[in-house]
Amino acid sequence: MKIKHHAKTISLPDYLTKYSDLRTSLSDFYVKTRNCKIIGIADEAISGKGFLLADMGAVTEVLFIAAENDNASVKKALLNYLKGKLPAGSTIQWRIVDNPVNETLALEYGFRCGNTLNIFHSVDRDNEQADKILQDYDKLYTFMERRGYRTVSFDELSEDELLQIRNNPDGEFDSYLRPGALMDDKLGGFSGKLSSASIRDGKVAAYTIIRNSDGNVCIFEIICVAESERKNGTFILPFLRSFREMKDSGAKSALFAVYDTNSEMLKIVKKRFSGLIASQSIQHNMVYLVR
Repeated sequence: MKIKHHAKTISLPDYLTKYSDLRTSLSDFYVKTRNCKIIGIADEAISGKGFLLADMGAVTEVLFIAAENDNASVKKALLNYLKGKLPAGSTIQWRIVDNPVNETLALEYGFRCGNTLNIFHSVDRDNEQADKILQDYDKLYTFMERRGYRTVSFDELSEDELLQIRNNPDGEFDSYLRPGALMDDKLGGFSGKLSSASIRDGKVAAYTIIRNSDGNVCIFEIICVAESERKNGTFILPFLRSFREMKDSGAKSALFAVYDTNSEMLKIVKKRFSGLIASQSIQHNMVYLVR
């Protein structure tokens, strides 16, 4: 007998109890920090089979799915429910990490791949090899400072320098990045102290945006270098400052996210910082436009 799944908006107590076996640290983070609508799936026995978290922000609907045993029928029910509730013109974004089953399902439902991120997981902060790599780059850091670069935290930037990062007036930074949204997302753990920028002659040359919501893991959401600065090693300045601050803050490790389109940075990370990387995963940001 085929089990019929029912989708409906559920309360926070139901999420915490009926769906407790399916919850993850990531789903709890979304519930705690986002304006989420929680849609649950139950079978005819009213037992929780899966849930969907829809971040009801003004710009993008962020979709996160957890379902028992990667059950396709559960996920299809969730997708059908959400698509039927959103007005035309809404955007659904589904972040899929190393899951070919979910990628296939997303494509079947009309999602397209907006962009792909390479997520590098760093070694533990106390790793001796990591310390040696960082020390090897200290000389380059000092050399770059002597050439007129100033590297500070976001908390120390002037209003004009912050606006350069937010608005990209000279078109020097990749247009698909959304630093302003990350900087404004205080609940998501944006850290002005850990985020860093390098300035030369009044212009932002490179910057990192760091999120640290739990105190244990620092997420390098953006590592960005101005186009005119990409051949001279400027990226090392904000990167090293942020990594040092991460260690001093007590965080245990870091995640680095680099877009597939940033081929130059990918080469640098893999070649120069392979000793800092414990593992790598791929995230496809799938996008669906409700019609």
